[in-house]
Amino acid sequence: MGCLIQKVIATDYAFVIHTMHPIAKDPELMFCEIVPGLGEVLVGNHKGSAFSFTVAKSNLEEARILSLPSKRVGLFAAEGTVIARSDSNGEDLEGFSGAGLYDSVTVDVSKEVVLDYSEERLIWDHAFRGQLLKAVCQVGINVEAAFNGQPQDIEGVYSSGNVAIVQSRPQILN
Repeated sequence: MGCLIQKVIATDYAFVIHTMHPIAKDPELMFCEIVPGLGEVLVGNHKGSAFSFTVAKSNLEEARILSLPSKRVGLFAAEGTVIARSDSNGEDLEGFSGAGLYDSVTVDVSKEVVLDYSEERLIWDHAFRGQLLKAVCQVGINVEAAFNGQPQDIEGVYSSGNVAIVQSRPQILN
């Protein structure tokens, strides 16, 4: 097992993009999830749902919301800290169900914030939500294109109007 040490970007939101819908197996339909704060709440073993949606690659303006968020907490880290992430490639091995078992730990303890969705901009600001969803989806299209059209499982963050990719790997299509 390896360990990745990575600089943390102080983030407003974290997201995961599957550039091919993982259930419908439709290459023109993306499935995305977004949470306030660090992605550890999204990809780790935190109770609740993320804000999730699908969107056709040909029409990024028409996202279909599937679920509103219900994650109780958000994790927020200070700019400049680093995170140690174990090699989670094991979760993609046939017959192995390791998703959510691998811990990621920030060097400086992340601030845990109880979320109040009545105050969450992603919920009440329709213009902002549209802009954020479109930016996230455009990243999915661009990253997939950079990998010669191979569907990707992408993790990233949105911070102060900027999007950054944390990792991308080929999407498992089983």
